[in-house]
Amino acid sequence: MLSKEDYKNYLEQVENIENSMAGVYRECVSRLEDKNIKSICQKLMEDEERHAALVRQIMKLMGTGDLQ
Repeated sequence: MLSKEDYKNYLEQVENIENSMAGVYRECVSRLEDKNIKSICQKLMEDEERHAALVRQIMKLMGTGDLQ
């Protein structure tokens, strides 16, 4: 059985991955010239940012995260 601390660690790892992926797409957006591909990367970056926010919300609901 997983403890609250195990869930906290897992969710922190997921949040870090989501933030990292948003950073990758952000870097792509800043370097790309093709508007179509740039638009796709922009949307993917925004998705990753929403995923990270969702994980933070889950952590808050579980009482495992700070209340930012």
